[in-house]
Amino acid sequence: MSGSFFKNLANLKSQFSTDYLPVNFINAVAFANAFAEDGVCDGFCRWITKVEITQLGGKEKRDAVCEAELIIARGRKLVQSVSDVAAQVTLLGQLKYDIVMAVIARKNWDDTRTIDEIAANFAKLVCEVRGATEDVHDTAQSSIVPQEAEGPTNAIMYDAEGNSHELGKNTLLNKGYKLKMSVMQYKGDKCIQWLITKIDNDGAVTLNKINIDGSADVVADRVVPLGPFIESFRVCARIEINTTYPKADPRNSGELKNSVAKGKIMEALKQLLVDVPPTIVMLMSAPEKKLLALAPYAVGRFVLVPATLSLDVVFNTKECPRRSIECKCEKLGVRYFLHPGNSKEFVNPFWHMKMVDNVDIANMALEKRTYYSKSPSTNERNKNATIAVDVMVAVNTSPIEMHTEIALYMPNLKEPEKAKKPTTALLDSKEKVMKKARHA
Repeated sequence: MSGSFFKNLANLKSQFSTDYLPVNFINAVAFANAFAEDGVCDGFCRWITKVEITQLGGKEKRDAVCEAELIIARGRKLVQSVSDVAAQVTLLGQLKYDIVMAVIARKNWDDTRTIDEIAANFAKLVCEVRGATEDVHDTAQSSIVPQEAEGPTNAIMYDAEGNSHELGKNTLLNKGYKLKMSVMQYKGDKCIQWLITKIDNDGAVTLNKINIDGSADVVADRVVPLGPFIESFRVCARIEINTTYPKADPRNSGELKNSVAKGKIMEALKQLLVDVPPTIVMLMSAPEKKLLALAPYAVGRFVLVPATLSLDVVFNTKECPRRSIECKCEKLGVRYFLHPGNSKEFVNPFWHMKMVDNVDIANMALEKRTYYSKSPSTNERNKNATIAVDVMVAVNTSPIEMHTEIALYMPNLKEPEKAKKPTTALLDSKEKVMKKARHA
């Protein structure tokens, strides 16, 4: 049989309630499709169509399907009274086929018997096979026990009496419910969770309440039947407690201290730009970068603020990069580096001037200034407190005339010399041999 047939057959389960599924009848539909020789086409059994399977789940045939389910279940028990196994298969197979075709009720179908008439004829045939003197209702208990499924499966297993085995359990497994899975009630508090500790064959679920810390409460158990469980519970993410707290508390966070310090330093640089009058200068970009004064300035009157968008706060002994400005702010307990930064939208003359390591050539030097601002706290105790931030600025150390090039003294501009790699005696000897060979 084709896979599409089983797919259509499996879709019937959505037409019935979770606690009732006509498993015997569905099994009979599959059997009838394979039983009919006339329905074979290209090697596939196509006796029962997709439309007919869909109609079996409709309201018009709901009562007939339920009645057929009971008759087939009773027929499975009744046929066990026949000692001949081959006769059991023949009788039960014919019953399944006739019942299914009666429920489908095709137009112009030759067999016009009702379901009750088919059942009565089946009982008569069983009597004839057993013998008229035997009691057809005296059925022996079969010793056949269906095996337990190892995992989720769509296969429905039966015992010898026609009872389905683990139908409820497989229903839950196929819906994705598993042992040790956390569930919660629909529209309930997500922190009130239950752990699935057991799933019975009939689908009843044993739940163990989960404590607020994520551990299982070994005392608080409850058992929920299959139907109410599917209707009331859904899978949820298991409760997890963050174990990095309180070690990662903001009071212990270096990152927070770093961000706060950055904000205060940036605020100080911005305010200094407001407090310090702008200089009258010209920025030359080619053939080389130069900063030229366009007005004369007395000593200490030409001031440049190293405002930048690139700032690092450090809490260790990291060395300051070349051409960056280092400052130690004891009030904040940090060191910070101001890195060069110019773009089309952000041009600061400070980062355009020449930096030299010769004090005789330079006419500018770094000078520390302290910027004070009021605390933004609304606390009555701290509302009058001030915040002090140390900032480096460049100030001219000699008079500046018009068109004078501005140069800042930076003592640590030289590139550190790279240590020469030592050569081994073997390499030296090889080099001498090669030199002698070239001269020869």
